[in-house]
Amino acid sequence: MRNGTYITDYHMHSSCSFDARYTMAEMVKAAIEQGVDEICFTDHVEPLEESRLRELTPEHDWSKHIAQFEEAKAAADGRIKVRLGAELGEITMVDTQVGDHLLETAPPLDFTIGSVHAIKLHGEVTDLMWIESCEESIWHEAIGLYLAEVGKLIDWGRFNVLGHLTLPLRYAREDRGMKDLSFAPHRDRVADVLKRLIDKGLGMEINTNRGNSPLPDAPWLKLYRDLGGEIITMGSDAHTPNYIGCAMEPRQELLKSCGFRYFATFEGQKPVFHKL
Repeated sequence: MRNGTYITDYHMHSSCSFDARYTMAEMVKAAIEQGVDEICFTDHVEPLEESRLRELTPEHDWSKHIAQFEEAKAAADGRIKVRLGAELGEITMVDTQVGDHLLETAPPLDFTIGSVHAIKLHGEVTDLMWIESCEESIWHEAIGLYLAEVGKLIDWGRFNVLGHLTLPLRYAREDRGMKDLSFAPHRDRVADVLKRLIDKGLGMEINTNRGNSPLPDAPWLKLYRDLGGEIITMGSDAHTPNYIGCAMEPRQELLKSCGFRYFATFEGQKPVFHKL
């Protein structure tokens, strides 16, 4: 614990992800050093290649995850709770039966994040991070397309929590300098997405975004809570050891201010609630 606070990180990546290079064991050791109490590895599992430009076969090699997870548990040596999960991305870019197959061939997972990183912009599959425009109209078009993909993902529904709801803002604000871009014009669509999420018994994460503005931030967290949302996990999206458990204490305070009394971890796909 840090300052008497139970610290969890339920969104983090190891070298089992295409965009990270530290092993699970290395990440565990860093988490222990940083006073984190519980972590879950949520490495990318996606039916598209890294460029997200063409469909791959509906197969995923889970052997690396399994081997590294055993090494991570040995490195933890009972000093930290370690869970195995996955971030299921771009499922809506292909037939959702591909997503079903990815899960059916997976080892037992404690937790899954459903996420969208790519959209079909002007007929082309495009990662949000590739949008170079600083035009608000382009980004609002992208947000609309993004929310449509999120809606399709919820219709599929084979995940525990929705990841980084306001992800387009990460790239527009942090990479393109568009500090004033907001999801506010899309409030009705966001509310519809959240209602559908809640009706399916699914949760949402607050992604601490490696210490930057959380995804989502206060207005959308409060909307989720006001609509009856209760299941919320906390994740840093760490791809390197230095970000593990980043900004968890202030984000717990943010959750309190938005009306939450508990946050969740998962074991065997079932939520375990912790008092804020």
